[in-house]
Amino acid sequence: MALYAFDSGLAAQYGVSEAIFVHRLYFWVQENQKNGRNLRDGRYWTHDSVSALTEVFPFWTRHQIEGIIKRCRDKGLILTAALSPRAYDRTNWYTVTDAVTAAYAGRTVSQTAPCISPQGGTHSRKNRNVYKEQIEDQLEDERARTRAQSDLQADAGTAAEKRPCGMFGNVLLSAGQWTDLCRRWPADRVIEQIEALSVYLQATGRQYQDHYAALLRWLGREHPPHEAPACRRLIDAD
Repeated sequence: MALYAFDSGLAAQYGVSEAIFVHRLYFWVQENQKNGRNLRDGRYWTHDSVSALTEVFPFWTRHQIEGIIKRCRDKGLILTAALSPRAYDRTNWYTVTDAVTAAYAGRTVSQTAPCISPQGGTHSRKNRNVYKEQIEDQLEDERARTRAQSDLQADAGTAAEKRPCGMFGNVLLSAGQWTDLCRRWPADRVIEQIEALSVYLQATGRQYQDHYAALLRWLGREHPPHEAPACRRLIDAD
């Protein structure tokens, strides 16, 4: 039975999913530091593909892991970079920030999940802290609360939380805003403009105060709006 652990202080401050993820990263960063591996820019790093991480954390989907990585980065828990010496290799490298290091100060941390080593080979450690079933119960509770809140906001048409959209995840829209755009224009046209806006923001570094308003302007300038049938909701909770 695979077992998982995390720091309760980090979980209370940043969320259970984030705490589980950074616990695993912290372990491998420390292992690499002990063995003098993957030192870049004064920090020790670990690297894994998202596909490999779905094997490490089988209770999370690829989409959920990508969301957790983004939240950990936005909350100042991890740093990410493409540091492979091979130019064609775009595998993400990860390291933890001082906030995580401080949380584990003075403690010996063991890897608690079956893990594919970033340097090759499979490793397993026994967990003395938390049973997998307990963690999965907490995760399911967290996902259920997120789904319930998201569904309630979407039904009202005014989801308060904006979700990242587009190729670079830099276009922020609420579920209500997405639904409104689909009422005015066909969904494929809305998606096309979201992708175009995402590329434009990434390429130019320009910032818009309201991406929903920008899309209304872009779409309205090129296509007259129409009342389209209700479209499926693409902005889902992690």
